[in-house]
Order: sequence, then structure tokens, then C-alpha cells
Amino acid sequence: VIDGAVGGRLIAAARAGDLAAATAFLDSGASVKAATGQGLTALHMAAAYGHGEIVQLLIGRKASVEARDEHGSTPLYLAARLGHADVAEVLIQSGAPVDGATFLGWTPMMAAATDGHLPVMRLLHKAKASVHAAAPLTGITAFSWAAENGKREAVDALVDWGADPCPRLTDGRPAFLRAAHAGHPEVANAVLAHALARSDHEARLFVGDLDDSSARLLAQAAKSGDACEMARLIASGTLVNGSDRFGLTALHAAATAGQLMVIKALLLADAEVDQPDRCSATPLLLAALQGRDEAIELLLEAGASPHVETAAGLSPLTGAAVDGHEGALRLLLPLLAHRPGFTDQAAKAEALAMGNGSPRAAALIRSFTKVSMHNAAESRPDPLV
Repeated sequence: VIDGAVGGRLIAAARAGDLAAATAFLDSGASVKAATGQGLTALHMAAAYGHGEIVQLLIGRKASVEARDEHGSTPLYLAARLGHADVAEVLIQSGAPVDGATFLGWTPMMAAATDGHLPVMRLLHKAKASVHAAAPLTGITAFSWAAENGKREAVDALVDWGADPCPRLTDGRPAFLRAAHAGHPEVANAVLAHALARSDHEARLFVGDLDDSSARLLAQAAKSGDACEMARLIASGTLVNGSDRFGLTALHAAATAGQLMVIKALLLADAEVDQPDRCSATPLLLAALQGRDEAIELLLEAGASPHVETAAGLSPLTGAAVDGHEGALRLLLPLLAHRPGFTDQAAKAEALAMGNGSPRAAALIRSFTKVSMHNAAESRPDPLV
């Protein structure tokens, strides 16, 4: 409850940034402890609205920098949330608790990171504010807030200060996925890169068999889309190119499931894009068999070969044809058209598509083959010229 009419006027003056009026009300006996029904003091108001001179005035009159509103927010928390670096600096210098959390466990560093207020974040870091604090109910950290809100510079700064790029949130969604779902793909990729950068580079480049349990754990994480768990496994020594007893790697699993962010994470960790399993199937072939168009594009961009065949003669093209995956066929056909033996492979793919009940895919292959043959004939030099 506001401490008298004069106290209410002091709070209003602090909110408006009226230094003269605030001074007059204080001289008239207004208490710096006066608060609104929501627990907001004049210092809360001045901090929230960025009125540095009034903040200094109130602190000079013994206003508490530890005062909390009904949510547990301190003046520093509000200044951090709204990006008022000059006010935050005054409050920190005056002894404001840099890790003073709200009743939900949100700290000033989390508040500043939410909107990427780097100047405030730097002040807090200099004052030894924690980058590891997590809200008890949700597990949310400053890093996860910055990632979800697409604040790339804040994400980078927090990692530089030692923040975990894979905080354990209670909803199970890793930070990279929160960023991706919020429409910040570049930040999602940056989060993945930070997570995987913590792995041992020598281990990541090594290609070899794992014991079955380690490879299975990595493949399970890849299939489920948990790139952060993958990063933890890799950092603990699990080899990114390790395989299970069937020769399947994490990249095989991610390609089969179409886990795009995980594929990117594995490629960042130097996964071997064309490593075959024990049937000679590559990740590209498995993606083609499932019709994972975007996964196919990622793998091709990373240098995957569309020409590799299994011992049984199955290639990415014929694999895509088996279930009539037209998008995959459109990606693969142009890459093969100028290769020797293309017409034979295309005929095989067409027969597979037709035999498995995909006449549209068969027609697509047939049409492309005709156009390709026509173009090749036209480009062939005339022997009579």
C-alpha cells in the first residue's frame, strides 16, 4: 500500500523522471519505502523507466536496492530487463544483488539476455553475476532465453563466459530446438556449433567402431533429434563416426529420421558423409529410401555422393524410386544425367517405381530420361561438319 499521498506522488514523479518534483516530495517527508499495491517503490519505477538521476537521488536518501515487488523483482532486475545500462551500473555500484532472483527464479542476467541487452550483460558479468543460474521450475537459463529470442550476440557472449549451450530444461527441448521453433535458424545453428565445439577435435575426426552401447546411444540421440545429448556424448569420448554392429552411425540414424538440425550438428562435428554401413548403404541412400528431401539436400551440399551403390545394386536414385518419392527423384536425377550408364539406372528406377505402385514417379523418371537423351543428342557434334 502506498505510504500516504506524498509517497504516491513520489512514485509518480520517479516514473515520470521529474527530478525536481521527486526531490521536493522527499524533502516534504515522502518515504522511500512507499510502494504501490504491486510492491513497486519509487526506485523500482525510476529503474524501470531509466531515470538515472532519480535512481541516484533515491539511493542517496537510503532507498533499498534490495526491495522487491509482488513478483520478487528488484530494481536491478527491471533495469536489466529493459536494457538501462547506466541505471544498472549505479545499482550494482550501490550494492544491488547481481543474482537477486524473482520468485520464479529469474535473475538479472536472464532478464538482460532475453532481449540481448549486451551492455547490461557485460556489467553483470563484470560484477560476477552467474551465467549458470536456472529457474527451479523450468530449468530456463540466460542462455536458453537468449537462444529462444534469437539474440545471437548474447548467445555468443554467454558461451564465452562459460554458459552451458545445452541447458537441461524441464520440458525436454534443447536450446537449439527452442531457437529453431521460434524462427531463428541462424541462432539454432550457432547454438549447435557451440555445443559441438566442446567436443575433443581429435576424437571427432577419428573413424572407427564403437562398442555397441555407445554407438546405439549416439544413434538414438540423433534419431530423436537431441543434438545436445549428442554433443554431451561426443564430448565424453563417443566417436561421431562410430558404428554399431550393423555399421550404422549417428548420421545414418539422423538421415533416416530426417532430423535436419541433428544432421547439421553431425556435419559440424566432421561426421563422414559417405560412411557405409555393412550393407554398403550410405546416409544419403537411407534418406532417399525414406523420401527425406531436405535431408538429401543437406547431405548433397556436404559432398555426399549420389553414385554409391550397395552390393545389391541399390543407389540413392533407385532407393527413392522404390516408394515413389518424387521430391527425392527431382533432386537426384539431374546429378546423374551425364554419368555413363544413366539410362540403364534410370530404367531400373522406373521399373521399381512402377512395380511398387508409383506410376507418377515412373512417369517422372521416364520424362526426365527422354529430355536428358534429347539434350545429349543435340549437344553431340555433327560428324559431317
